[in-house]
Amino acid sequence: MLNQSGTRNAALRLAWQLVRKSALSFADAQRAAWKAIRLKIKLATTAAVDFTYRKTDGSIRQARGTRMIDYTATSTAPVTDLTVRYFDLDATGWRSCRADHILAIL
Repeated sequence: MLNQSGTRNAALRLAWQLVRKSALSFADAQRAAWKAIRLKIKLATTAAVDFTYRKTDGSIRQARGTRMIDYTATSTAPVTDLTVRYFDLDATGWRSCRADHILAIL
């Protein structure tokens, strides 16, 4: 997906965006950014990825998703670097989660 230098640049850009948009310290923002980058890479290269994240209402969601399908984006939701979009294999629909809410990649 990205070369090593591009991955590092993407993670640092995302970390700075998280610092500006949320109440995270830069160290916590870097951890969250690297989790999001790793998840995006796994979603793009693996048929099914299991991961957990915290929803905006505070509940914990276990998801199984991928991005390895051909699709035409029909969603009108804005796509930002702060969100990770994936196709939910259990619910058969597109979902997204905030980059700073990812808890674990299984």
